[in-house]
Amino acid sequence: MSKELELTGRIKVFRCPNCSEFVNLTMEECSFCRSPIDHDAAKVAAGKQETLNLAVNNARYVKILAQTMPAFYGVALIPFMGWIGFWGFLLLAFLVPIMSVRRWVSFGKMQADEPISKRSRHNVKVAWAIWALMLVLFSPILLYHSVLIWEILQSSLM
Repeated sequence: MSKELELTGRIKVFRCPNCSEFVNLTMEECSFCRSPIDHDAAKVAAGKQETLNLAVNNARYVKILAQTMPAFYGVALIPFMGWIGFWGFLLLAFLVPIMSVRRWVSFGKMQADEPISKRSRHNVKVAWAIWALMLVLFSPILLYHSVLIWEILQSSLM
């Protein structure tokens, strides 16, 4: 068992330079094409693969956050549950751009031309489109709840 696996508890993988299949870092040769593995180059490739995986997962999280915004919008329209939808929507309205910028700062300089990297960037663009559309649709509800909050504050001060 290699030291990397013992220390982290995770299996690191990289793409075989010969056949492009994913290979475990602890292997001595590719189990698909049987080419020998240079462990120094494999460690570098495994690090790049791990960074790519983190970027893809982060983009997926941003898209999922944006996709939940319509659900909170719907809950905001339900009587007696509108406050839950209102505050959930506001939270997501702040989280989507924050997580997108965080992803861009962390992984923006990554030059991966793989289709999965392109899909990752596409997921963030979709998240921004959903976010912008939902903000436009949510404006009347935001105005309504703002008026309610203002009336409650005025009545409590009198």
